[in-house]
Amino acid sequence: MNKAVVAFVAVALVALTMAYRVLAMGGSLGGFENDQFVTLSQAQQMAMGDWPVRDFVSLGKPLTILLSALGQVALGPTLFSEALLTTAIIGVCGAIMFLLAWRASGSIPIALAVALVQIAMAPRFYNFSKLLAYAIAIPAFWAYIDTPDRRRLFLMAVAGVVAFLLRHDHGVYVGLTAILTVALVWHADLRRVAREVALLGVMALTLVVPYLLYVQLHYGLVLYFDSFVRYARQTAERTSGEELRMSFDSKQPLVLHLASPRLQPHIHVRWREGAAAQQRADREQALGLAEPLPISGDVVDYAVSDPSPPHLRAIVQDPLVADTDGIDRRTFVLNDPYYTHVPTGWERMVASVRNLRVLPGVLHRGNAVAFLYYLMYAVPVIACLLLARSREPKPSTWKFAESKIVVVAVLTLIIDSAFLRGNITSRLADVTESVGVLAAWVAAAAVAGSSRAARIGAACALLIVFVLTCLSVEAIENVSGQIAAAGVTDGNVREHAHDVRALLSATPAVDAWPEDAQGMEALARYVRRCTVPEDRVLALGYIPELFFMSHRRFAAGQVWILPGFFNTEPHERLMIERTVRYRVPIAITVPDPEYSTDYVPSFPGMTRLLSDRYRDAGTIDFGRGFRFRVLVRTDLTPTGTYRNLPCFS
Repeated sequence: MNKAVVAFVAVALVALTMAYRVLAMGGSLGGFENDQFVTLSQAQQMAMGDWPVRDFVSLGKPLTILLSALGQVALGPTLFSEALLTTAIIGVCGAIMFLLAWRASGSIPIALAVALVQIAMAPRFYNFSKLLAYAIAIPAFWAYIDTPDRRRLFLMAVAGVVAFLLRHDHGVYVGLTAILTVALVWHADLRRVAREVALLGVMALTLVVPYLLYVQLHYGLVLYFDSFVRYARQTAERTSGEELRMSFDSKQPLVLHLASPRLQPHIHVRWREGAAAQQRADREQALGLAEPLPISGDVVDYAVSDPSPPHLRAIVQDPLVADTDGIDRRTFVLNDPYYTHVPTGWERMVASVRNLRVLPGVLHRGNAVAFLYYLMYAVPVIACLLLARSREPKPSTWKFAESKIVVVAVLTLIIDSAFLRGNITSRLADVTESVGVLAAWVAAAAVAGSSRAARIGAACALLIVFVLTCLSVEAIENVSGQIAAAGVTDGNVREHAHDVRALLSATPAVDAWPEDAQGMEALARYVRRCTVPEDRVLALGYIPELFFMSHRRFAAGQVWILPGFFNTEPHERLMIERTVRYRVPIAITVPDPEYSTDYVPSFPGMTRLLSDRYRDAGTIDFGRGFRFRVLVRTDLTPTGTYRNLPCFS
């Protein structure tokens, strides 16, 4: 009976994850972050006939690109297909974590609790590989510990190769943990350990040889791995660890209620990257944006005191505002559900509760991020301490529990140190696959004390940690707001689902937005209108969304070109070769002085090519902070113009 219930819950978790994540989508870029479009545009390139490594730089994640490309081929080249694919994979990973947590704890409620927390933490779509690699690897480790035969050893090799192909560093982490697994199983026989590890390596190498031969044929293994190591090191340097500290304000009251319930219209504002705190504060006051509530990154929720179209237009077009959600960008009217209809009594009560702040000097967003960060490290450490305390960890009926938990704890510490650096808010969910399993075991082991007092004390401590975790996740991810956005609270789920599908199903994606939309939509529409399907577009800057939004391929074999990355002489020579072999009528670059200061020294050959073969059509402000130089080929005759820019369609 228990197994039937567990199976039902696992399937339900997949469905819940997909529904929650897809229904909460909308707004700029359909609800995706621009990092998602790195993989999306590469996958589109693959679906259109190019191949990773041979034709473009894959950034060490060929299988991740292939999965996205298969989704586009099977379901169509739309944002909707990517939404279904990524949410389904994340949902399956959550279901696997639930099954592993249930096996570790012996408790369905505990396993379900950690699975729901992972869903609420909303792992970023573009990071699904950080869940999938370990959702496959952990069961393989446990299977070998249970039955250490050749078949299970091969399964570990497969898990390591899959992780490697999803992203190469995942393969390193899984491989190291697989060696640890073998060592734990055969620790009494060092020769057997050496033989098993050698055989594991041979199996993994045999599986990955076809890909390595492909790389050698089209790129060269030495250059390929040197490129990936350089890229990984440079990325790590740019996303160095943040100093997280708890802060407590004793002057704050125990309970604070905002001056007015949340019955004013609210919008989300995404500020331009790099905007200083004082600049934001000045613009908030000038634009009448009140009751700021940080959502994620540079996105903040605000109450709007003046909902008139001229005032909303001023907000949308403010140069410091990168994007907004909650405003119809065509008519400049609000589409906030709390504003467009008279609130019911239930909505007033919910709004009042949402404006209640308990211990505001302690329970605030800054502390929420720090609490979850340290919790991700504390869980594996506590698991090891519990193992050291007792030679027979609970639940006692679980075979080889000690070895299994040690393996997951070590893996967790490895990926914690690798993933939790820079922009930690968006990375916390990346480690939940293994942390969730450990947390379930820790909870079960903690309440399995020998005395009633010890069990009660442990249960109370766990309850406090769980409540703080839920409050922290709510503060960071605005779960209640996401549920409201999905139409759950006002009963408009079906209508909202229809709107989301309509928004995400356009081909090309930019057609879902109005003709006069600004920002990336305006740039993508220009590229779409003024090139033909066979053309490629060169972009010197970080705008990976341009290619998928316009349904055009990128030139130079690079979905993004940034100073300091892939700028060695062999890389630049290859970029130039991959540019001149195709028709590339338009090049988009960052404006001066950034272009001259950063790009010209970093890519002298590529910028010389642009200087020789292209002319400057102007530096254009496409709106919402999207300001770029447009360069066009001098040897091509324009067929017309679009918004005063040359066309070659």
